[in-house]
Amino acid sequence: MLIKIGLEGLSPPQVVLGRLLTGSAALVTASLVSGQRPPREPTVWAHLAMMSVLLHMAPFPLFAWAEQHVASGLASIYNATTPLMTTLVARHCCLSLGCV
Repeated sequence: MLIKIGLEGLSPPQVVLGRLLTGSAALVTASLVSGQRPPREPTVWAHLAMMSVLLHMAPFPLFAWAEQHVASGLASIYNATTPLMTTLVARHCCLSLGCV
């Protein structure tokens, strides 16, 4: 619903930037309050960068763009199916690769 409201005055990239900045501020605040230090290993940063691209930079703009064309309730239902679809894809990949 908030994405739909944001899209009334902002473009999809601006909505995504707002979401990412708000989330980043919350994470930095939480890490400062808890006293945790950022990781120092380059491989950890590489994994974090990859997860950032796959889990945030790809879906957030797509949801903001899609909410220009579908109702907010329908978009939330599609977003809620993400764990189910991930489970199905992971199961299919594991079965085809022989992981299970």
